[in-house]
Amino acid sequence: MCARRDQRRKYEDAPYVVHGEQNARTVAEYSDDPNVIAAAMMHDVLEDPDVTAGEMRRPFGDTITDCVGS
Repeated sequence: MCARRDQRRKYEDAPYVVHGEQNARTVAEYSDDPNVIAAAMMHDVLEDPDVTAGEMRRPFGDTITDCVGS
């Protein structure tokens, strides 16, 4: 799954993945739960119209997908 692979951040002209990495690092300061950290990294993947919850659920499972979809 490569959601937002070719997208760039609007104001930074950095790859969009940088945004997810920053969120995951911040969450990791408060939680050591790998599911929560992964959900933080992918928190906006389901906003992409090309990715459905079912597609995300197959590789990442229910816990992460449900966190992202909440």
